[in-house]
Amino acid sequence: MIGQATYKEFDVIDPESLQNPAEWGPSGSILQAGAWRWPIVYTNSDLILPLIQGKHAIDFGGGAAPIAYGAQVVDRLTENKSLIDLPGQWDTIFTCHTLEHIVDISLCVQMIHAKLKPGGHIVAVVPSWQFTKLRAENWPHHAQTFYLWRDVDRTEPGWQPLDAGLATVGFTIDHAEDDGDCILVIGRKC
Repeated sequence: MIGQATYKEFDVIDPESLQNPAEWGPSGSILQAGAWRWPIVYTNSDLILPLIQGKHAIDFGGGAAPIAYGAQVVDRLTENKSLIDLPGQWDTIFTCHTLEHIVDISLCVQMIHAKLKPGGHIVAVVPSWQFTKLRAENWPHHAQTFYLWRDVDRTEPGWQPLDAGLATVGFTIDHAEDDGDCILVIGRKC
């Protein structure tokens, strides 16, 4: 399967070899670095890597461009097509540019919460509401537009506060950041 081959290919990335996506020239393949191609992921690698390396981790939706480091990919492109298919509870669930495609975001976040061990982490990366082209009303493949709760005065009906949404189902928010292109939220299961 394409997703499995891609996953194994990225599983050997050395954290020290990561290149800053902002420094890539026109010849650099954005998929070559998997989820690390997003500057917000790269610049927060010091927060993200300890939650994935050596942990019992899931990359939810990472079939085409995984985070790697031993995370089990759950994606329509891989053998494991849903979180329900994987037994037990996990230390970390990483999801990058996946949640915006899900219509019932509340149910999905509840399922992620249920699949994590107590004290486990969600690391969620989604397009920012500031990236106008990727808002749900402008991009046919997106069902959600996300913002951070502190941006509440800038919302439109139907937009979702990612940090507040995660807190509602029982996550403590350890980190929340919006770089204008993407939002990164790291939450810990209470």
